[in-house]
Amino acid sequence: MPAGRVKSAHTKGLVAQIEWVPTSGHDYTGIYAEGTESALLRLSQTSILHENSSGLFPSMAIKFLLDGQASKNIFAMPNFVGTDSWDFFLNPLSNRVAPFTQEESPIDIDTILKKLVEASEWPYVCAIGHVAEVYDDGTEATDANIPYEIKFTSSIHFDEEKELDETTGEQVMYYDQLKRIEQGSTILEAWGLTAPESLDGEWIKIADINLITPLYTSVFGDERLFFQHVDTTNDRDLWPNAWVGLNEDPKFNQNDADNVWGNEVPTGEFGWPEDAEEAEARYLAQIDTYSCPFAWLLDLN
Repeated sequence: MPAGRVKSAHTKGLVAQIEWVPTSGHDYTGIYAEGTESALLRLSQTSILHENSSGLFPSMAIKFLLDGQASKNIFAMPNFVGTDSWDFFLNPLSNRVAPFTQEESPIDIDTILKKLVEASEWPYVCAIGHVAEVYDDGTEATDANIPYEIKFTSSIHFDEEKELDETTGEQVMYYDQLKRIEQGSTILEAWGLTAPESLDGEWIKIADINLITPLYTSVFGDERLFFQHVDTTNDRDLWPNAWVGLNEDPKFNQNDADNVWGNEVPTGEFGWPEDAEEAEARYLAQIDTYSCPFAWLLDLN
């Protein structure tokens, strides 16, 4: 993690070394074409689980390690709002997610979205093209070719309801379920969208993702291991003009003060409690009342 940065999302997860095994039938380049065994997979819960949680909010990230240069990272989630299931792999995870809607997520739009826009003018999509531009030995791939979108699915599933320990009656946490997946298993399949669906794009399988090691929980993985998000601008430079012209991904002007949050937060009576018990109680109350833990930033208490 960069110095001074505290991980406030994806705080609990698991890490394993993986093998990216390309399938035939596609012409994508770089690591997508040749594969690699020098990669780390992290599976995590995006938000903080609590006693009233109705399901998981899964996310995944892959760090492709390269010779002589910084790693390349990709990310995927099912959406920006979470699920009502305890099956980590129930829904496909994609580098592109549906936008918040004013009807369902007005507070998220006025808080989370504004913070996301500060980092990227296309907040609902993360880049995948940089992985097609390089091989794991660090050499550059020429004439990079990429899918429009990548999604990840799994044949491994858990009960959608909470799994309870037969002895204690306590919930079996998602990370303990995931630890049961055996070393050598194909944990995920990667699928590429050949073009926007409005231009008759089709989903084709592009890789199997196999566990070289078991999945591990660790303090280092939760607090220090860093996956850098990459803006989708580079992908757009690699797209055909027809894809760019669709402008399917919502874009926000970062220079418009109404689109970004800034650095000011409520203080004093309306600030966040310093006492841990008070903070937990307020967090749960915000979720219960507003379905968003950041309503207090809008003076909603």
